[in-house]
Amino acid sequence: MNYSISYMQYHTHRSPKHRLLRYLQYGLLLCAIFTILVVAEHLNTDWDRLMFKEINHVRVEGEYKYIDRFEIEQMLSPFLGSSIGRAEIEVIEKILKDLPWVKNVLIERSWLDDTLVLTIQEREAVAYWGGQALLDRNGEIFTPRLIDNNNLPILDAAANREQHVLHFYGRLSDWLAAVGLRIIHLREDPSRSYIVQLENAPRLILGRHLFEQRIARFIAAYRVGLADYMHRIACVDLRYLDGFAVRWKEDGGSQSC
Repeated sequence: MNYSISYMQYHTHRSPKHRLLRYLQYGLLLCAIFTILVVAEHLNTDWDRLMFKEINHVRVEGEYKYIDRFEIEQMLSPFLGSSIGRAEIEVIEKILKDLPWVKNVLIERSWLDDTLVLTIQEREAVAYWGGQALLDRNGEIFTPRLIDNNNLPILDAAANREQHVLHFYGRLSDWLAAVGLRIIHLREDPSRSYIVQLENAPRLILGRHLFEQRIARFIAAYRVGLADYMHRIACVDLRYLDGFAVRWKEDGGSQSC
């Protein structure tokens, strides 16, 4: 009983201090909340100021072979001297992606010098597509002012066959490169049959299937002596089951298969 009274007296004696500590905690919490609100308002004001800050310069970063930096800077000059938000960024991105050599673009704002910074991914042409366009590594057609590059092969096929033909060209090039032969023109006709024109060498008629076996047969013959006669051959027809047919040039010209 005495113990209980002593405990109650002790507890009653400590209660005012506990209440004071609790009030101090509440006060500190309110101060912290007030400070956070003030800082947030300040940051929000600074963010709004930055978002509506004028852009006065355009900088195109990176190394490019066909993209014209000056042309891009001139195209974007109407945006200078004004604030650029998300909507304007999307418009600029669309303008740039409409340029034939632009594959992708990263647009950033440099607040320190009021500059719009552009990093552009340039398309890499790997082949001519017919006579009017170019083909990039993804098999996508684009139509810039055509470049004079004799190292690019010409690929031909019906519409929507670009990726398939490009993939086949890659495989076929690897097979023929093993014996030093290079494709300058690959055509897929409406029946899906392939015709290959080699550089300083005859035309190959591959047909529609068994490509690897037919090319392997041609390469084997090339290695054991056919190479010595390539300058005299106009065309090699590989569409036979167990061999191939050769058509020889006539009178210094060439005759197709």
